[in-house]
Amino acid sequence: MKQLTTITVHAVLDEDAHVWTATSAEVPGLVVEAASLDELDREVKILAPKLIALEKKPVAKKKLQISMFHKLETSVPAMA
Repeated sequence: MKQLTTITVHAVLDEDAHVWTATSAEVPGLVVEAASLDELDREVKILAPKLIALEKKPVAKKKLQISMFHKLETSVPAMA
């Protein structure tokens, strides 16, 4: 049975640039930008396992679970 490893990824939308950015403190070097949240998800799923493998830490075969949390920050006009 494979062990399950969970990593947390944070995604933030830059409204001015219309770009999503994903990072993870648990995966050094993971910085992904994409035009949509779906595209960001696809890219993270490709890049995160590769970066984890580059760490060259002795690990058993593991199944990777990616938990992505997104945050949308926006400003609205104040009420008078």
